[in-house]
Amino acid sequence: MRFAIERWRSQRALKASQEKFAKAFMHSPVWVVISDLHTGEYLEVNDAFLKATGYAPEEVLGNSSLELGTWQDLDDRSRAIESIRQEGSVRNLEVNRLDRQGDIISTLYSGEPLELEGRQCLVSVSQDISAIKRAQSDRLQIEKQLQQVQKLESLGVMAGGIAHDFNNMLMGILGNAELARLDLAGESPLRHYLEQIETAAKRLADLTNQLLAYSGRGRFVIKTVNLSRLIGEINELLKTVVSKQAVMRLQTQDDLPAVEADITQMRQLIMNLITNASDALEERSGTITISTGVTEVDRAYLADTFIEEELPPGAYVHLEVSDTGVGMDKATQAKIFDPFFTTKFAGRGLGLAAVLGIIRGHKGAIKIYSEPGQGTSIKVLLPATDKQIQVEQRPSAETESMTAPALVLIVDDDEMVRAVTRLALERLGCRVIEAHDGVEGVETFQEQQSEVDLVILDLTMPRLSGEEVFAQLRRLDPGVRVLLTSGYNEAETTNRFAGKGLAGFIQKPYTPSGLRRKLQEILPEKF
Repeated sequence: MRFAIERWRSQRALKASQEKFAKAFMHSPVWVVISDLHTGEYLEVNDAFLKATGYAPEEVLGNSSLELGTWQDLDDRSRAIESIRQEGSVRNLEVNRLDRQGDIISTLYSGEPLELEGRQCLVSVSQDISAIKRAQSDRLQIEKQLQQVQKLESLGVMAGGIAHDFNNMLMGILGNAELARLDLAGESPLRHYLEQIETAAKRLADLTNQLLAYSGRGRFVIKTVNLSRLIGEINELLKTVVSKQAVMRLQTQDDLPAVEADITQMRQLIMNLITNASDALEERSGTITISTGVTEVDRAYLADTFIEEELPPGAYVHLEVSDTGVGMDKATQAKIFDPFFTTKFAGRGLGLAAVLGIIRGHKGAIKIYSEPGQGTSIKVLLPATDKQIQVEQRPSAETESMTAPALVLIVDDDEMVRAVTRLALERLGCRVIEAHDGVEGVETFQEQQSEVDLVILDLTMPRLSGEEVFAQLRRLDPGVRVLLTSGYNEAETTNRFAGKGLAGFIQKPYTPSGLRRKLQEILPEKF
């Protein structure tokens, strides 16, 4: 009786232990597999394995991992078996497994031998680390984007600073050249040389605009624009920049939603993309396709684009330029947005670097599809807007003379800018007073505020910035009319003055005729 009771207790304890093991085995969150050490035949598998791989128990038991194809690389299995033979176990081997559909599952694999009923078996445990691998990949992608952003930001700050200072110098060249030309007799032989100086200076001004575009400060006059219509308007111009062997095709969507953009910058963007596509054909016959449409994008799609910051998912208007040219490898794609980078013997300028700057300035994204020998497709994404399309108004004809002289206060720390602006204003019949910086500008205005009709105010100055000067002028006279001027763009500067009563903005380098048109807008009673 005593022996029978002890045997019954032992059997009951063994059964309880087996039930605990079975529950732990089946409900473990990691894969637990018992297989034949030599053949790989599955003897027992738990629920986590079945759920992850998508197999049913009857499909697994009795079959081997080789028959089911659960290893992406059979060398991984061989390394695991070799480790068990030499070291008695395998620990945390990172391997890729395959589910029933052939999708990859990244795992950490551990195992050691076990003898069951005289049979050499292997007990293995695999932890699914796919989420961890995705998180690591996302982190690396974010770090890569951050490095790109930091590089662009540092170069952009430098480019923007150069453009700002360069525009001040161009003011002296353009302004004096136009004033000198206006003073010449119509038949003067000097007129031709002055016109050449003006043409060269305007080309330099275009280069500074590219620098501003690269720095992300290239949005000047923002309007609601239909990109399909814009492409149609400049279609004939686009044909002049492509290779004679190229065929250009338009596949634009007519009922395209509008985008908020600067038309001049959009034209430059399109021209640069077309020029780049034409160069990719390398004087061989080929096709360049321009297409527009609407793309619904999610965060995963945006994460694979060149962007400065995280953009919201949703509807984006796309402009895509594709070519059948030589294509690019990954190494080339990594450099195409670097300033003056080219695969040709000589570059043409900022190129795609300026394109990226324009897109950054418009809160958009750009995506590259390219393979060597398979051509290239560059897709620009801009946020769609519900606003109505704005029709560009032509300026009215200039009046020939002023009805009454106006007193204009120039506040600028650059002597050349002040001199040219003074000459232009005096030619228009204005009376002019100057201030060398913001502090002197406030003091001068306070002394003569009852007579001053307009203040031409530079944004960037020592001692007091243009923004600080504007605030003090408004406290002295809430109705003061201020024309803000800067080497930077209108969108960046005037946003800081929104709702504060700014009379207008003119970007450097401006010409005497451009200044006159602006004065007619601000002081119609004086001109």
